[in-house]
Amino acid sequence: MNIEPNFNKIKIDGKRSLIKKQVVVGCNISPQEQQGIKKILGVEGVGRVLSLEAMVGEAKLNGVVNFKVLYLDNDNDLHSLDYMAEFSESVSGEEILPQSKLQAAANVIDITVSATDSQVKISSVTELAIDDLHSEEISALIDIDDSCLKQIKDIKIQNLMGSGEGTFDVSEEFETNTNIDKILLFDAGAVISDVKCGIDNVLVTGEIVTDITYKGSSGIVTKCFSMPYSEEVTVNGAFSGQKVSAHSEIVDSKIILSGNENNNLIKAQVQLNIKVNTFEDKQVEVVADIYSADNELEVTNTAKEISYYNGCKFYNEKINGTANLDVQMAPIKDIITTSASRNVLTNLVSSNGAFTAEGIVSGAVIYEDDDGEINSVQVELPYSLELKSDDIALGDDIKGRAVVSNIYARAKRDREIEAIAELKFYIEIYSKGSLSVIENIEVGEEKIAPKNAISVYLAEKGEKMWDIAKALNMKPEEILKQNPDIEEPLQENKPICIFRQLSLD
Repeated sequence: MNIEPNFNKIKIDGKRSLIKKQVVVGCNISPQEQQGIKKILGVEGVGRVLSLEAMVGEAKLNGVVNFKVLYLDNDNDLHSLDYMAEFSESVSGEEILPQSKLQAAANVIDITVSATDSQVKISSVTELAIDDLHSEEISALIDIDDSCLKQIKDIKIQNLMGSGEGTFDVSEEFETNTNIDKILLFDAGAVISDVKCGIDNVLVTGEIVTDITYKGSSGIVTKCFSMPYSEEVTVNGAFSGQKVSAHSEIVDSKIILSGNENNNLIKAQVQLNIKVNTFEDKQVEVVADIYSADNELEVTNTAKEISYYNGCKFYNEKINGTANLDVQMAPIKDIITTSASRNVLTNLVSSNGAFTAEGIVSGAVIYEDDDGEINSVQVELPYSLELKSDDIALGDDIKGRAVVSNIYARAKRDREIEAIAELKFYIEIYSKGSLSVIENIEVGEEKIAPKNAISVYLAEKGEKMWDIAKALNMKPEEILKQNPDIEEPLQENKPICIFRQLSLD
């Protein structure tokens, strides 16, 4: 028997996590000032991947960790250090190919710092996370001629429709109502608060959170400023209704001082890079099952585990905690400022209708003690937040980032500090699924016709006509002619009788 199957290539796109690797990035910094280093008050580090190259079984990346240190010199004057520590790393993975569309992030998860009178030594544990915008094609049976019977089903696939990237300049001026002697620390982080897909573009809205520590006529001050942005990224082929995955990152930033001596203006200039991908869900009709009443068929199925991008969510949360001074430290007289803050998002775990975000916020609380000395204590605020969303199900893969939009502290007692941090979350939801298709058919031997005049089949509960037809090797309409009372789904032990005319030869 000749059969005419119709196979078609189905393209499947998705995002998968490939590699997580921790590397140590460090540096030694010597300050230009000649007064030496008396005490480290705070340190922070921000990682960024500058380039990423995919090869066979390997990816090479280059990046930097921007370290910023606040310290007190031997004359009790405050200073800061700003240094870019470069790193290069190779990571191996069987799935990596030259055509792989890799994405990478570098997140500083721990910092240690020590100092001599003339040098600061910093070491960070930086986690490299590499994802792949994976694409593959599978062959699937979508139709077959009438010599075989078939069952049809719809399968859900998701395709990457377009990608875009843009770099934008964002600036904002802030009044200080004081005369600034010098800027000590300046940090900026970007967070997304909304995405909208239009025709050939994606509108990404969010804010840049700036954390500026400066020394002025009123003393040491840390202020958090918000710089809103709304930028269009060109994405050819985009249209309303597609799902958008977006990433925003600060690639450069600087501070310009202006104004008069009684009211300096701080102008923050930030270069923002935004990358977006758009996805579209599709339903594809394929043949789920076939059989032939005339010949044996050898059917080859292929099954795939896939990931669907379900969209993004945005959250604002507040956490708090306390820190205590060591017994040998002098009591707190006055809180000066809270600086050098960072957030490490350690885990995102999904459940039905919610997910749990776990992490830790840290910052340096700078204070004056009862002896008149400027000192600091590191506060750490671990958190475990349950965030609600009807779009999340148990087993979903949750990805995202969070930035500290503000952190401040107050002295509750002379040795106890309460710190409060405000967080902004951007979360992406990926659900897991699977699909199975027929990728090949081979026609086997001719089936031998039954030689008994009567066949009785006792149905199992829930069986359908398709199951009975395959078991009896008959067409459904032939079975219905002799058993017109069949109703689906069949009841358990429902008898189905088949009568055949046999030749006496």
